[in-house]
Amino acid sequence: MAAFAEIVRFYQSPVLSTIYRLVGGHFPEDVEDLGQDLFMKIYRSLDRFDGERGVKFSTWLFTSVKNLCYDHLRKKRLPLESIDACRDDDRAPRRQLPDDAPEPGTEVLFRELGDRIGHSVARLPVEQRTAFVLREYQSFSYDEIARMTDSSVGTVKSRVFRAKENLRSMLTDYLQAR
Repeated sequence: MAAFAEIVRFYQSPVLSTIYRLVGGHFPEDVEDLGQDLFMKIYRSLDRFDGERGVKFSTWLFTSVKNLCYDHLRKKRLPLESIDACRDDDRAPRRQLPDDAPEPGTEVLFRELGDRIGHSVARLPVEQRTAFVLREYQSFSYDEIARMTDSSVGTVKSRVFRAKENLRSMLTDYLQAR
């Protein structure tokens, strides 16, 4: 049990960060529950991990993170909201748009940019988002990501490239305004 507590202590922050980046933009209230569910599943299946097969523990763990997040997104299909409905019907829910006015202070600007990037990452298609988060936020190699996602290395590289291109496109107007 002490060894598992050490695993949780070591991996808790990167696991929760990855879960947040994969589903938190849509369901932030579910991140901690998903993290707890993941660690319970890992605890119950530790005996099935075979490090002698050449798979690193972190690869096995983050494959489970990816699968858990994909399952969660499938179960909770995102609700669609019409922008026109908000304009035409006073009873329709109003979506709060971010204030684009410049704020004083570098820290505030960096925080705002971070929020924009996070929001944009959340809007990426799930395969691109997964590859991007595992590569850029968790620093996994292309080979490790390929094993986690059951894809070829070329496919992973393509997904990361397309994610970066999509993010560049989503953030261009914001960055040019600054």
